[in-house]
Amino acid sequence: MSNKKNGKTQKISGGHQDSGAEGKHEPVGNIQQEGGEPGTNEISIGGEDSEWRDWVSNLRNQHPDFAKVLERLHGIESKYLNYVDAHQGRLKARLQESLDDKAEFLRQVRGLEADILGLVKEQESQHDE
Repeated sequence: MSNKKNGKTQKISGGHQDSGAEGKHEPVGNIQQEGGEPGTNEISIGGEDSEWRDWVSNLRNQHPDFAKVLERLHGIESKYLNYVDAHQGRLKARLQESLDDKAEFLRQVRGLEADILGLVKEQESQHDE
């Protein structure tokens, strides 16, 4: 997204950054003015919620339509990412249950094999007598 400010074009980008905490995604973005010296006139919006709210508040005052769309976009993204995180959590839990069930099954099968082999050896020794 681009817009003009003081005769210079600004590029505005944004997204969500995974904070590492499952179920919590924080918005990020940056504004960079074109036409200036490299590395100047650049504002980064980090993962801090208060910084993000301040940035959106300023955008809301200057460009309310952009701010509304951006807020909706981030709301949709956050809702989806929270859903995916929750679903992945359920999948991980089901995977762990499956691994535990498999381990228990194999333990029981090995126990039965040992019992059968023990019975066969016992019968062979009785037969040899």
